[in-house]
Amino acid sequence: MALDPLLAEDVRHWFQLALEDLSAARGLCQLAQPLPSAAMFHCQQSVEKTYKGMLLLNSEPFKKTHSLWELSISLLGHYPHLSPHFDSLEFLQDYAVEFRYPTKQKKPDLLTAQRAIGLIEAAFSVFTSEVPAEVRVAT
Repeated sequence: MALDPLLAEDVRHWFQLALEDLSAARGLCQLAQPLPSAAMFHCQQSVEKTYKGMLLLNSEPFKKTHSLWELSISLLGHYPHLSPHFDSLEFLQDYAVEFRYPTKQKKPDLLTAQRAIGLIEAAFSVFTSEVPAEVRVAT
């Protein structure tokens, strides 16, 4: 059964926004003076938007949240076999808000940001293999 074209467009838009955040994270790591904290924020945002696109695709309502844990719990009902991927990205949760403001916590280094980007790239590839072709976006 074909997807509703409006739903497919909305899901693609979530995935496109996720890829834009991932691209921003890459760019922030490649600056002459890298910005790993800002890159980690965009990493978290990339995962959050991917999850929201997947939930929308499955007609699963979600509230306005930055909680990767909450979103992944909702996704487990549709993709239980992706649990290891959800678990591997949960550490990004702290970067949704906390590091956007002054904090006494240790800031992430460039290696941490690069590792996060690699994990997201691998997970995004797996996640998009689970969705219909008409909602996939070019990476």
